[in-house]
Amino acid sequence: MRSYLLNQFLFGFIILKIIMVPSVLLADDNPINTDILEIKTLGKKWLELYRSSNIEKFMDQYTEDALVALNGKPALKGKEAIQAYFESRIGKKNVDMRLDYEKISINQNIAVVVAKFYLDYPFEERIETVGGRSLIVYKKSDLGKWLIDVDIDQKTPDAN
Repeated sequence: MRSYLLNQFLFGFIILKIIMVPSVLLADDNPINTDILEIKTLGKKWLELYRSSNIEKFMDQYTEDALVALNGKPALKGKEAIQAYFESRIGKKNVDMRLDYEKISINQNIAVVVAKFYLDYPFEERIETVGGRSLIVYKKSDLGKWLIDVDIDQKTPDAN
């Protein structure tokens, strides 16, 4: 009888553990969930800063040795090259961008994001949309701020 009660207790404890662990991982105050929410807001912030024409704040989103590889263009290595590329392009208030997140993986101070992107911009008398896929690697700075370390954007046929 004693072993039966012990087995029932252990079985109940294991079931409780199985139920509780996922809820702990999904809790709102879980650091991973907080980081995921923060990372999802960074795409919106990038667009706001792109529209603002404030190149200094725009560049504050990148690590010093960031790498940006845009479809059909040579890679931009380092903040100086990234700034030179975007300096004449930002400030376009009539540009819109959407991200459909496919995967966000976080391991300590590194986050990897894969998302479909859709960029709408005016062309002549109409709005053109360019779609593709982004691979973005964020690094968390010593101050706890997520910064873009790698941003690779490529056109893909399934994102039109």
